[in-house]
Amino acid sequence: MKVVFLCGGIGKRMLPITEDKFLLKFLGKTLLEHQIERAKEAGLTDFVFVASPSNIDRVGEIIKSLPGVKAELAFQIRPMGIADALRSAERFFDGEIIVLNPNDIFESSAYSSIIEAVSDNSGISYLLGCEVKSYFPGGYLVVDENNELQFIIEKPGKGMEPSNLVNVMVHLHTDPKQPQL
Repeated sequence: MKVVFLCGGIGKRMLPITEDKFLLKFLGKTLLEHQIERAKEAGLTDFVFVASPSNIDRVGEIIKSLPGVKAELAFQIRPMGIADALRSAERFFDGEIIVLNPNDIFESSAYSSIIEAVSDNSGISYLLGCEVKSYFPGGYLVVDENNELQFIIEKPGKGMEPSNLVNVMVHLHTDPKQPQL
């Protein structure tokens, strides 16, 4: 199983800071390095990094410093969303993938929880959600009584949230080359 780190987008929510958030250092390491450590704690060591023209050198430096992992680098020419990022890296996909946004830090249990869900079910894709108690400017998940995703509403206005479940960018796809409906 490969972990795909989406490092090619443009973050706009931290202005005036314009550096990629995942390259900012916290406690002596970048967010990306912290996220890699959490994935390794969950037993994952096969990584694909999708980088942009503005950060490919920095991401490449981080990759070179990773002991005990297999790391591949894909290039996303323009930030055209998650689907485009995945197309940029699809030559590296040969089975299940976990796709994540390295701007956030997840406990290693996020990985093990989503992997466990796959072993208990027969779905094609799995998304990790987080219950929130107050408004969060992100994607809200709407699920049915079987916890199956019905739709995602991106950044609804405050008071317009369709649920208390937000999309955490930890997605597992069992067959990433299969067209999704």
